[in-house]
Amino acid sequence: MRSAVAMKSSEGAASPAFQRALALVRAGRSAEAEALLRETVIREPDSADAWFLLGSTLASRAEAVEAEAALRRAVSLRPDFQPAWRSLGVLLLKAGRPDEALQLAPRLGAQAPDLLNDTGLALFGAGRYAEAEKACRRALAAKPDHLEALNNLGNALVKLGRAAEAIAGYRRVIAAAPNRADVHANFAFALRQLGRLDEALEEYRRSLAIDPRYLDALNHGGFVLQEMGRWDEAAALYRRALEVDPYSSYALYNLSLVSFFRFDFATGWPLYEARLRTDPRITEDRAFAIPRLTASDLGRCRRLAVWQEQGIGDRILYATVLPELEKRGIEFVLETDARLVHAITRAHPGWRVVTPQESAAAFEGCDYHVPVATLAGLLRPSRESFPPDPQRLLAADPARVAAIRNAHAADGRRLVAISWRSSQPAGREALARQKSAPLETFIPLSRRADLSLLDLQYGDTAADREGFEKSGGRLARVEGLDLFNDLDGVLAAIEASDLVVTTSNVTAHLAGALGRETWLIHSGAHPAFFYWMPGPGGRSLWYPSVEILGAASWDDALAEVSRRLEARGVR
Repeated sequence: MRSAVAMKSSEGAASPAFQRALALVRAGRSAEAEALLRETVIREPDSADAWFLLGSTLASRAEAVEAEAALRRAVSLRPDFQPAWRSLGVLLLKAGRPDEALQLAPRLGAQAPDLLNDTGLALFGAGRYAEAEKACRRALAAKPDHLEALNNLGNALVKLGRAAEAIAGYRRVIAAAPNRADVHANFAFALRQLGRLDEALEEYRRSLAIDPRYLDALNHGGFVLQEMGRWDEAAALYRRALEVDPYSSYALYNLSLVSFFRFDFATGWPLYEARLRTDPRITEDRAFAIPRLTASDLGRCRRLAVWQEQGIGDRILYATVLPELEKRGIEFVLETDARLVHAITRAHPGWRVVTPQESAAAFEGCDYHVPVATLAGLLRPSRESFPPDPQRLLAADPARVAAIRNAHAADGRRLVAISWRSSQPAGREALARQKSAPLETFIPLSRRADLSLLDLQYGDTAADREGFEKSGGRLARVEGLDLFNDLDGVLAAIEASDLVVTTSNVTAHLAGALGRETWLIHSGAHPAFFYWMPGPGGRSLWYPSVEILGAASWDDALAEVSRRLEARGVR
């Protein structure tokens, strides 16, 4: 976005006072220029040039309110004063008022595409991606070869989950300006969302050939290598990023993930604290009047406030270490999702478990606080620190378990609960693809006479189920069960089932925390998340009841499920 300070007056401005002020501005003496211009507009109240330069000078000195008033006075005196309209538009954008800036575009003539592009950029930064797309398209309608608008349009389309549409624009920018490291990196990110990892990696390499210190290419290029299971190369790029910026929170965080995938927890946990500093935050840090728990405090902590973070799966995962606190005699208060409170207290009636709305009062009297993942790092410092048979975190309601079992497993067939999707927002197609299998891949399993499949997939799955049934698939559902809000009911369905087969989503965490036999399927070189990396016996270190079944494709993964069932004599 261009600066709001304009150094050129309109043609014909010849007032000696104005010219002296302009010379002072150019010399960087803005305080003296401002004083002179204030005097000038008193003497020459109809000088649009003087008001314009005063507004620009005030904007450079962060006097936004007065700057806006001065610029508006300039354009009221000269409605065709395009530089003043442009400066006013930029000022509005910097003030976080893109909607107002957008309304100025018709006044800008040849400069309109620049303001429209800048407005698109501001809307993008505010997370208003659909509006950013519209602003960039307006810029391109006025100037089809506007390279910044093409680049910014592509970025908005990727965020909207339309990466394929972005590619043509990136190619046009690269053809016209081949040495743009940022555009090569943006193009690479779009390719990654489409699953074209080899091409994405090549674009990141082109970006780094242009600018070896470009952080986005180092971090995101490393992540592509990480997805490909090329840990050493990924770590090397993250370390290069840290040479450029030793405080790069994303490089530190990504390096922690590589360490976790390798079961190097001693290296990973300290790096994982960077999640509290990323922008946007992976975890929002919280301040308390009491100190944060460290390893040296474990021996003297009397009452600990444990607060939730990240998604519900993470909250379950990291809370599995809490029995260790109980063994150490440390009293604690656990803040967690309201949907989990009953299941945790059912399994651990002596624990104090509260919702986020109750935690402020419940944490009173605690002498330390800790985010739940940091606590996990303190209590699971090595691969050897994971117990082979951990205590269950959750327990289902026995009455609901019996009701579901009677309704769905009374005919002698084995009840297999399935979940196949991880719901991800637009712009995260790469992660969604890693974590979500097409429901159709379960059709061979559903046709087996010895099995009954039970649907535990939350979200809007109507289209999935309709296609599944049209293809001859059979899939039972628990009548009236809200699979998103009623996690107690989901836990009962899992407990009632003989086996759970799922991709990486909350169902896997719930089943693992119940200690139920679960086969987690994934396609590709490795699971999407480090906690599903197979440990002893091919099982998760965090949830030993969860066995990891990976294959080259989802069809192959389901074929492996069938083979294992047959090996058990289930046909």
